[in-house]
Amino acid sequence: MQLFVGLFTALNVMALSFAYYGPGVFGQAAVPTGIWGSVAELFEYLLLFLTSVVVATLGLPMFLDALHDGAGRLGWINARTLVCAGVFAAFVLSAWHTLAGIDPIYYDTVTMVLVVVTIGKNLEARAKRRASVELTAALTELPDRIDVVRDGRQFEIETAALRIGDVVCVRPGQVVPVDGVIEGGCSFVDASGITGEPHAASLSIGDRVFAGSIAIDGMLRVRAEHVASERLLAHVDRLLREALEHRFPAVRTADTVARVLAPAVVVIALAVTIAFARRGAADDGLMRGLSVLLIACPCALAIGPGLIMAAAIRRAARRGIVFASPTMVEQVSRLKRMYIDKTGTLTGATSTIEAVFVADTAHPDETIELLASIGAHGDHPIAGGMVQYAAERGVRPRPVDAYRVLPGRGVEAVVDGRRFLLGGARLLESIGLDPPFDRGGPRVYLLADGDILASAIVWDPPRPEANAALERLAELGVRVSGLSGDTEDRSRCLGEKLGISIDGNLLPQDKVDRIRRAVAEPHRGTVAMVGDGINDAAALAQADAGFAVASASDLSKQAGGVLLLRDSLALIPDAIAIARDARRRLAISIAWAAGYNAVGVALALSGRLHPVFAATAMAVSSLLVIGFSRNAGSLPDAGESTALGAPAREASA
Repeated sequence: MQLFVGLFTALNVMALSFAYYGPGVFGQAAVPTGIWGSVAELFEYLLLFLTSVVVATLGLPMFLDALHDGAGRLGWINARTLVCAGVFAAFVLSAWHTLAGIDPIYYDTVTMVLVVVTIGKNLEARAKRRASVELTAALTELPDRIDVVRDGRQFEIETAALRIGDVVCVRPGQVVPVDGVIEGGCSFVDASGITGEPHAASLSIGDRVFAGSIAIDGMLRVRAEHVASERLLAHVDRLLREALEHRFPAVRTADTVARVLAPAVVVIALAVTIAFARRGAADDGLMRGLSVLLIACPCALAIGPGLIMAAAIRRAARRGIVFASPTMVEQVSRLKRMYIDKTGTLTGATSTIEAVFVADTAHPDETIELLASIGAHGDHPIAGGMVQYAAERGVRPRPVDAYRVLPGRGVEAVVDGRRFLLGGARLLESIGLDPPFDRGGPRVYLLADGDILASAIVWDPPRPEANAALERLAELGVRVSGLSGDTEDRSRCLGEKLGISIDGNLLPQDKVDRIRRAVAEPHRGTVAMVGDGINDAAALAQADAGFAVASASDLSKQAGGVLLLRDSLALIPDAIAIARDARRRLAISIAWAAGYNAVGVALALSGRLHPVFAATAMAVSSLLVIGFSRNAGSLPDAGESTALGAPAREASA
């Protein structure tokens, strides 16, 4: 209501100002004799009253916000305080002239400045709201009651009563109410509202599915991995709200410029006013000084940066990229070095188990059941491959009593009171065993009581989009290397296929050390880490920018500064392109504001720029900046590059 009153009153000020300036614009002959003298004074007082309403409804909140932003800081002057200074000077001078019965008055100038800045701020707020509106709608569309299976019985419960581990039944056409893993059935699933993926995907046993997705043509049984407050949709909604409510670093950049500009403008305006007053031309000095204040009003600085960042975050979210904070947008825009975890990131989310070899002392079906049971509790791609391998043979996992990750080696699990170890060659070496099976490809081993019960041949195929994504990163000037806990031979083999260097045989701490050294290098640009597993969380947190995919472990999602809602490497160059476009537009906006102010102040000092035309020029400039800023985050067509540097896909040192 306050905004409506302010804008409506401002329009009336504009209309009355046009009538007031009628004789000056069209000549005295255009005004009937006797009428002007009788209404001119009434017009001035009416304009004073209406402009006071506009200042109270639009200007006062802006002034209070500017003071609030600067509270407790030494450099309290920002872009909005300089706008307020110009508005205040024009309003006070006009009110004084009205009460003294002299010309000129600048009420239309005051309202024009306030209206333009208010429109820009409301467009920024609208962009922020739209950034999460689709996700908020998806949150409210989740069903209130769901069908679950417990102890072999199916019954209906409140969604809020759902527990981790419950199996949820999702019928065709229903919205999936939980994040989880499919344990039964298959269906095309539309996740466009969550991940931005435009095409429905065929999902079956072992695949992950997110709350808010829609089962299209098949029945699904989904084991819940998260309660309502922890599901991906709620996590993304929280991230977006926090990012958009945070004060943008770009705005701080604009305020830094304003802190230099404001004192200079005020000094220049006062100096020219005093200089002309001492020569006996006080009116001319006031006009020039006011023109300087108005033409230098940094509306472009007050509007542009916030609108640019809000638009970029919104466009990124629509593509399935969530920046955890505006600071992360700026970090990603300066990205020059990237490390990518191999297993599950460069390779597929699920490894392929080509064969399982069982010791003579073990039963084949029971051993496969054990592999599936342990795998069902892990987030490693090999774990998913074991579940899938067992499902293809009609073997279902059974409950696990205890489960613990052994960083860099494997996992430990207790099934039916018996302790099992599952891992690669490094696990065997840690307990003093030599890998007995060294032919046919890389293997993982299942052990109990110090004996090897089985080994499985594992193959990690690269993601289909990996080569294209790495080529785009090279075009963007980002140097890419891979990091892996896998053997050096396997890592080198995959690296040759992808055209990058992949360092193998690394423990989680080795990855952290590698990232730390890269971050410490001088003149490096920013450093990013891309990962999805528990072992990657520390490295993600150490990097300037951490990219975590939606299927990543909870720890990795919390450590990463950028969340990719689609399990696709193609989103990484998209995120960089969006961030760089936002940074480019910010630089152009600041350069435009600086150049425009320099020319405008020169014209104002020379007396060639009347305050009314100064305000008009400011308004036109601000509207151009608004239109330019709203397109922030736009991506070039496929195949185009926004590279800032030469292609580079080098080996790490």
